[in-house]
Amino acid sequence: MVEQRVNSDRILLDIYDSSRGGGGRGLTKKMLSPLLARVEQLLWSKQYLIAPMGANKCQISIHLCGEYKIRRLNHLYRNKDQITDVLSFPVHEDLRSIKGNRSIEMRSPNLLLGDIFICRQVASRQAATFGISYSLELIHLLAHGIIHLLGHDHQRSKVEATRSQKLEEQLIWKSR
Repeated sequence: MVEQRVNSDRILLDIYDSSRGGGGRGLTKKMLSPLLARVEQLLWSKQYLIAPMGANKCQISIHLCGEYKIRRLNHLYRNKDQITDVLSFPVHEDLRSIKGNRSIEMRSPNLLLGDIFICRQVASRQAATFGISYSLELIHLLAHGIIHLLGHDHQRSKVEATRSQKLEEQLIWKSR
């Protein structure tokens, strides 16, 4: 069941919270609006295939979870038996090129981008370490996850890492 739905002109976020504390603490429409505006500009730019595919909206599911769940997912899908801050599960391989995406069929006006899992406890610890608010750290992790949903992967190469970091900084700092 969706606990919270944040809807902008072109992006639909469904927020689920399976961690203790629940309620999507820290993810409000007011807080997310600047990030969503910047993500919309990015998604409908010539850099990505969203507009040519005929999508009116993109849909992302955000799952706030605890350490146990994120560790299980990390082990199951990445073969890493450790806790992490954020995991992304893209529906499409790479939305930057038509290569690998020829089979995308628009069956509805919404294009499902994928799921992002954020560990609340790790986000809280990282916020304290970086001297920022918990909400800002959630925004950072969400931006990082969205970049992965688009096909960027900082672990692929140094060039890709630099490109991903610049894009992440654009989304975060222009959203503040």
